Amino acid sequence: MDSYGGAVHPTPPFNAPAARRLREALGMAPGHVAYGLAAQYGLRVPAETVVAWERGLATPGERELTALAGVLWCAPGELLAAASTLREHRMSRELSVDDLARQLGMTGASYLRMEETGRWKGNERQSAALCRALGLSPAQFLTATGRDEELAELLTSAVTTRWQAYVRPVATIPEQPLGLYLRSSARILLRPEEAPDGDAPGAKTPEHDAVRALVRAMLGQLALFHAPEELWLALCVSDERRPDWEWVKWLPHALDPHEEDGAGQARRITADLTELDDLLGAEF
Repeated sequence: MDSYGGAVHPTPPFNAPAARRLREALGMAPGHVAYGLAAQYGLRVPAETVVAWERGLATPGERELTALAGVLWCAPGELLAAASTLREHRMSRELSVDDLARQLGMTGASYLRMEETGRWKGNERQSAALCRALGLSPAQFLTATGRDEELAELLTSAVTTRWQAYVRPVATIPEQPLGLYLRSSARILLRPEEAPDGDAPGAKTPEHDAVRALVRAMLGQLALFHAPEELWLALCVSDERRPDWEWVKWLPHALDPHEEDGAGQARRITADLTELDDLLGAEF
């Protein structure tokens, strides 16, 4: 957008807390800053405006930002939030359009046109010079030159079309740990595969042992990383399966802090669901 023959730029991403912190570190009041802007740079900025800048209620323009940095004895980049455009990166490096264009080997008008449109059209050598002059990482270069969206489209197109033949074989990696957010589910069912033909129903198989080993590992990890006040363990196990879970009674997470039996604190382990409900109590 043009106004009075010149381009109207968006205000730079001003870091209001940093401005106040720098001023206070120098022992200056807003009035001192306003005086410095007028005396050193000829900018008539009232103290109230300086306060508004520091509160995020107003934002200094490019000329005001450069002058404010001079008054506060800092680089303009220290008064900016994370730069994302070519203009913001240039300002943070205290480079004029002509200075930067000279380093890139192009005219000031050509560079300014690319800066204003956000579309970089420099060649490979000029791109490398731009990264050196502005200290841009590859990711910052893509964002500042307006190429991040183009790259995202190219990658999306590649993944959804030509790379499918290569992606599918490695889309699933077997035997890898799986994270579960337990609070998101009221129940998690772990069930072994069906017993092979000829096995009696309910017969123990290697798959049953694997499931029990997985549950033991889950309970052990939970008990290791949670205090008894944070985690309760309660088991409903049939008498014939009880030997497989006797080890749980040694965990303090399975002890009832209020009930006792002949062995001391009652364990929350039973073969009856109704009794388990009583062990958990009204609090649960």
